[in-house]
Amino acid sequence: MITSPFTPEQLSQVLIVGNASGEWQPLKRGLSFIFNGTLFDASLVEGSLYQGSLGEDTLVDGAAAESGALASTAPSYDSAEAAIINIANGGFAAADAAFVVQSSQLTQEQCESFSQQLFTMAKQLAQRLNCWPSSGLTCFALLSQLAPVQVSRMSLLPSLYRDSAMTPEQHLPCVVHNWLGERRIALEIFSQAPANNDEPRHDASQNGTKKHAIHWPELVLEEQRTHTAAHSAKASSCKDSSFASSAFTNNALTNSAFLPSEDMQSSAFALLHLIATRAPKGPGEYQTALNQLADLSQLDSQQWRGKLNPIALQQALMDVEALFVDQSLQQHPIMRPDNIESHSRYWYLADNTASQYLDAIRLQLALCQQALTLTSTQLNEHWD
Repeated sequence: MITSPFTPEQLSQVLIVGNASGEWQPLKRGLSFIFNGTLFDASLVEGSLYQGSLGEDTLVDGAAAESGALASTAPSYDSAEAAIINIANGGFAAADAAFVVQSSQLTQEQCESFSQQLFTMAKQLAQRLNCWPSSGLTCFALLSQLAPVQVSRMSLLPSLYRDSAMTPEQHLPCVVHNWLGERRIALEIFSQAPANNDEPRHDASQNGTKKHAIHWPELVLEEQRTHTAAHSAKASSCKDSSFASSAFTNNALTNSAFLPSEDMQSSAFALLHLIATRAPKGPGEYQTALNQLADLSQLDSQQWRGKLNPIALQQALMDVEALFVDQSLQQHPIMRPDNIESHSRYWYLADNTASQYLDAIRLQLALCQQALTLTSTQLNEHWD
């Protein structure tokens, strides 16, 4: 069981604010957790006790982080009932530690204790993700064991879309995390939480860990079809094993270890593995690979699921999680895997044209995972 560094009064309300777009307000009572100096508009808070606003001078400074002089950079409330706690990852803070926690409303001992608890949780999550977890998931997984949690501006599905002006050497910071795996774990925790009005319940399988209520609107994705009628017809033609758009596809699928079968993976999963494991050589193969990504981006979650039973689908989903991650770009020594040479790099993650198809593919895979994890009752309760 986790011993909280916070008081019961501080844990009366807990808010986790991600770095996605949208307005947010810190709690007037309880703990508000932000990441890497998330900004907010103090004018939106009626009768705000907040002093000042988070600008560039309030972000974590690397030298200050290493020396432990964090309090002067943290936002402050003129109240003992509320606190904003900034969590910076070690890379952002230029610190040796994996996480740097700062708040002028907490003691240094509280900050250090929570930082250590985040590190312990991150190591546990990394074993399930085969990848260092994001600060957002780590914070949520830890706090959900301590108090009822509200989460905003965080879907654990940041965009992999690359701007056309980016060079191959430039990368998106989010590409170092396993977001599909993070959603798998977050949905599992979410699915086991009691309803908002219920009392916390104990989980005997987790050494008496309490399950607290969770309010996280952005986590539950709405099923949607984003393609046009013309694209739908094209997607329908790809429903079974009809990705035979080129000799490149035919030959590679024939010799692939990921051949579709009734008890293994559908041809959609097989094609995704094919695209990932064979970087195109020359303009012809490159265009074929782009066409195949375009085909996959038009499939809905039902087509990805196909005839796979839940066990086979779960395995197929977990097998493709790593295809959207580039761990070689993780620079922090604690977060960087030891066997970095054994981790594959996938060409489309650094390709501006190919990247435009990745979000649509990942969304449908995330919907497959959501359908596996959440019951229809939970989904209906969420959208009612």
